[in-house]
Amino acid sequence: QVKGDPALLLAFVLAGWARDVVAQPPVSVSSAEGLAPALVDRLYLHRDQGDNLVRSRNLLEERLRADSGDGEALWRLGRTLVRLGEAAASKKEKAGLYAKAEAAAYRAAELLPKNAEAAYWAGVALGRKGQSQGLVSSAFMIKPIQRRMAQVLAIDPGHGRAHLVLGEMYRRLPAALGGSR
Repeated sequence: QVKGDPALLLAFVLAGWARDVVAQPPVSVSSAEGLAPALVDRLYLHRDQGDNLVRSRNLLEERLRADSGDGEALWRLGRTLVRLGEAAASKKEKAGLYAKAEAAAYRAAELLPKNAEAAYWAGVALGRKGQSQGLVSSAFMIKPIQRRMAQVLAIDPGHGRAHLVLGEMYRRLPAALGGSR
């Protein structure tokens, strides 16, 4: 009986949600929705399935060839490039993808100054780039990442992922660089 056990009820709800998310069929692209943000977001949501991240990147780059000032496409491209960088095999490939992600997301943040996601992905791209370069090289990136996450939180105080980035950064940094448990 689920009715009397809140933990069991939560488990059933989460299992249903997971079934709905995980059991999605592969994302297909119709020509009518080829560049729609909703499709790119679906590809990103299912990024672990097949070549969805690469497909997302291709669609976004196609969109940006048509309109290089599309801030929504730029931050989504930054997000996609960050994830592709995380999966890259070599340090050089990671660094290249993170640099491209940073450029795209920073441009999006300039074009969309009130968009929390643009600011967030600009900060994440910078952080990933710093991680790929090592602690000493990335020490100069701490303040810019803090400023970017503060910008995100000024736009959306409840942006949980920005809080998570700051918390992880403070936890991992040595005290001499501003870290704190």
